[in-house]
Amino acid sequence: MQPDTRPSPFFRRMRRFIPPAIQENPVRLMHAENILFGCVMAGSIAPVFGLLYLYLGDPATAWLCFAAIPPILAVPLLLGRGIALARDALIAVIFLLLLGICYRVGGISSPSIIWFSMCSFIAMLGGGLRAALRWAILSVLAVLGIYAAQKSGFPFPAVQVRDMPLLQLVSTIGIICSVGLDIFLFEKSRTNLVRELNQAMHAVQHLATHDELTGVFNRREILRLAEQEKHRAERHGGDFCICLIDIDHFKAINDSFGHGIGDQVIREIACAMQSEVRKTDHVGRYGGEEFLMLLTSTSADAAQAFAERIRQRVAAARLPLLEAKPVTISMGIAAFRPDETVAQAIARADEALYRAKWEGRNRIEMALGMRERSAA
Repeated sequence: MQPDTRPSPFFRRMRRFIPPAIQENPVRLMHAENILFGCVMAGSIAPVFGLLYLYLGDPATAWLCFAAIPPILAVPLLLGRGIALARDALIAVIFLLLLGICYRVGGISSPSIIWFSMCSFIAMLGGGLRAALRWAILSVLAVLGIYAAQKSGFPFPAVQVRDMPLLQLVSTIGIICSVGLDIFLFEKSRTNLVRELNQAMHAVQHLATHDELTGVFNRREILRLAEQEKHRAERHGGDFCICLIDIDHFKAINDSFGHGIGDQVIREIACAMQSEVRKTDHVGRYGGEEFLMLLTSTSADAAQAFAERIRQRVAAARLPLLEAKPVTISMGIAAFRPDETVAQAIARADEALYRAKWEGRNRIEMALGMRERSAA
């Protein structure tokens, strides 16, 4: 059983803040979601440390933390102007906040110095490796600058925090939890991206193999499946029948009711056949109003009985869109023979279909064998 990879309610609510143009691109959507998640994290951590600094006797540093909250919460408003702008604005606020805290609380010895690593984490989640590398370099330069300034005798304020071990403990626990959340977010984003890409690939594959109007296989795919079933029947010696179906008087339907109604009739016929066939059988649109049905492990008699059931179902239906006028189909069936190709089997089914049309339509004809055709 595959895990449920649908977006959580939290991520679905976050998407309300993301412009529709961004949501159309899975990668950009992932980056935007990560930026919003970063805003939530930073907007939650800043007041916690503000209260902690108040408790530890350093109100000036506490107000630095509180002052960072409004610009952090304003970052989602920048998504409409670009993901890169929103990402860099968020990281810049955090970066400047950390510079201020390190200046006031111990310089290179500040417990907050390790938080510079979060800048590159957020940059990676919100923009990829290039953005992460850029902010990692800036963070390293900032740390080196703080160290150089302290070694050169730059006047840093006296530390007002009265319990530095407690600040170190809370800061360490905070960075551990933040890294864990970032890893979770990365895995969640990767899973969502893979899911959406798989859905896109499945949609592309479906369009490549299925008829857009009816949803059954298209001509190329049904012929490929016919070749596949031919080889299977040759290997295992099983029965295999090909049935060619044509909607009777379809041109008259188009002329009387329009091509839109004609398309709906084609869809109805395809749906009727699709609902009757087994999982091992295949239905495809061969062209126009013609369908090709592959009946695997089915003898000629069984194929004829099955086709008759479909013919009767279609003939008994009264479609409101045709003002209850009946629609009928004609069918030609050919039992596959080991000494012929798929094209030859379809040609025999086509000849049988032609006879069904000639004999009055709304009927089924079985194809002649190779010897019978020669004699005819």
